[in-house]
Amino acid sequence: EKLASVPGAQAFEVIFRPTVAVRSSPSTSAPIIGAKKTGQVVMAETQTYHGWIRLEGEEGWMLSVHPQHGRLLKPNFEATRPVEVPNLGATIEPPNRPANAEPKKQ
Repeated sequence: EKLASVPGAQAFEVIFRPTVAVRSSPSTSAPIIGAKKTGQVVMAETQTYHGWIRLEGEEGWMLSVHPQHGRLLKPNFEATRPVEVPNLGATIEPPNRPANAEPKKQ
């Protein structure tokens, strides 16, 4: 599986039909608190070794790969936001985004 090349929140696209559950904690037995539809892009602030992502800017966890249903989410690095790097006065641009000739100043 492809890994992100920049730090910070990472985008994932929902590819399972019709929806993927958003749970209160990273467990399939945790209460469902919402759902995301196929095609929606979610931002993950954290990803566990067990395939769970913690949503950025909203409450909840989503499973990216299910043992019976297969892949539920796929990385969408094109939608990943640039990351401000403190004390360097620059922004790291995600891959596949045009980089400015000069780094962005803070």
